[in-house]
Amino acid sequence: MSHYEWESGTVTIPSAQWAAFKKALREGYNLLRAKDLETLANIHANVSPGCKGVATGLEEKVQSEAFRLERANTWSSLKRLVHNFNLLEPDDAKYLLVRQKDKTGTFQLVKPVSKAFPYPAADRNTVTFHVFDDARIVLNNTYRTVTWRIPEGNHAVARARESAMGQLLFKLLSKIAWTRNSGGVIYRNDEENSSGSDDGPGNDYIVSSFGPIGEAANKGYNYRG
Repeated sequence: MSHYEWESGTVTIPSAQWAAFKKALREGYNLLRAKDLETLANIHANVSPGCKGVATGLEEKVQSEAFRLERANTWSSLKRLVHNFNLLEPDDAKYLLVRQKDKTGTFQLVKPVSKAFPYPAADRNTVTFHVFDDARIVLNNTYRTVTWRIPEGNHAVARARESAMGQLLFKLLSKIAWTRNSGGVIYRNDEENSSGSDDGPGNDYIVSSFGPIGEAANKGYNYRG
């Protein structure tokens, strides 16, 4: 059943914890990127032997192997699900591993390279981390803020919250020792709420609040956290 929804909000991090927060988010993101690159390397190694002399069907072979690995998610010794894809989707594999040759128009299998995965620069004022599709986490060094931005889509919020980067972000936020003038809220809306009732469409509502700024925003506002 479809369920269209979106979620967005900005949270101010205390100055004393800003550097550590950025570092943890960046290191977590880079680790997930590295795991996805390893998965692509495994797909390439598994598909390559059967592709010698094959001129067609490479995309289908790569995609089939990508979905096979995705279904092969396993439970680690820590009793948590280990995903073969974290920032990428299985569908992305065929775009990163199959290239069309110039002139001939035939396709060839290519090895995955790290430059296909741009790592966020740590010295830029605004750093953007990919969650999935157009969903993003944005850091702003000037204002020490982190923005969680999930555009409207079918089960978009559920996917974002369950994603590797979504889980990492909210885990880090839960560990912050909030101080004066820090914190913030996450707003959400969905098709059921926005369609409203006899009184008209429903307003955006708060689903997560942090620190003093979050507490102040909750007063007199529609809170469903």
